[in-house]
Amino acid sequence: LESSPTGRDPHLTVSLGSGGRVTQITISQSSGDRSFDNQVLQACRQVRQISGLSQSFLKEYKSVTLRLSVD
Repeated sequence: LESSPTGRDPHLTVSLGSGGRVTQITISQSSGDRSFDNQVLQACRQVRQISGLSQSFLKEYKSVTLRLSVD
């Protein structure tokens, strides 16, 4: 991926299941460029699990919102 053509970063909401399994990823704030957002989603949906998250974190946070900056 190259950086956003609009200069704005998309924000992604990542839903988490047991063991850090990624159950869903959606764009919660667009970069303003639909094509770029779709490329980001396609790349991020390759992630199936986020390891290293504690059980207490996973219990408290069923989803997290991330700002994705591509340099």
